[in-house]
Amino acid sequence: MQDLKIELNKYGNDLNTDITIIKERGEAKAIAKRDYRVALVKEILLLNRLSQLKYLESEIEVLKR
Repeated sequence: MQDLKIELNKYGNDLNTDITIIKERGEAKAIAKRDYRVALVKEILLLNRLSQLKYLESEIEVLKR
């Protein structure tokens, strides 16, 4: 009976360890996903600004004619 309690205790500890690992991985994944989305939005905004700048440059060229 004592052996069974020891084994159950071990499995319980293993389960707690596994839960902690899964939680840490989930948090790391969420942080990475957030950072990716922020970088993506920054890149989109930069490309948008560059596109607007090119448009304005072409309009200025038209006005110079």
